[in-house]
Amino acid sequence: MKNAHFKPYVGKNYQQGFEGKKILVLGESHYGGAENSDFVNGLVSDFLDYKRGEKSKFKRWMNTYTKFTNVLFGEKISNDDMVVFWESIAFYNYVQTSIENARKSPTGEEFSNSEVAFFEVLAELKPDLVIAWGDRLFSKMPTNGKWSEKTLLDGSMGKVYLYTINEKDIPTFAVYHPSSRAFSYDATSYLREFISNFKQF
Repeated sequence: MKNAHFKPYVGKNYQQGFEGKKILVLGESHYGGAENSDFVNGLVSDFLDYKRGEKSKFKRWMNTYTKFTNVLFGEKISNDDMVVFWESIAFYNYVQTSIENARKSPTGEEFSNSEVAFFEVLAELKPDLVIAWGDRLFSKMPTNGKWSEKTLLDGSMGKVYLYTINEKDIPTFAVYHPSSRAFSYDATSYLREFISNFKQF
């Protein structure tokens, strides 16, 4: 991946997938002067080590990863199940420059400069579906795809966008950012429907 400076985390069981689906979870950006290309791998590894009860200590940002996973499952799951899930998916932060702090939004230029790397990641990982974290990210992602004619459930928060890579449509669905109060168990049914029936899009 020559254009993706921050390499994606790819779980050891990603090819087998979660419930047989290859899922790419898409965060927005990196904060605090991250420069190391393995930053994302280190972040997820830290999280998984903590969940395994190993050397890593709790850090507040880990709550975002825990909350997302619990909502996806529709309940508070065990640490062991948390580890199994994250070892079965891939995770990538879209913006390829480090942002000063979490309260600062990436610029339009930083979003647009990250498009080539995003498509490179899609081409290499070949996910079946993408789950994006946050409306801000979703609104700044490339617009050279198309909206699916079908929506999830009642359609109130279920619009799906399709990116075509090597003649394969990759459906992308956005949820509220898991660090926000707006992200709740209300999203569970949408996530489960999306994962179970992604092919309908």
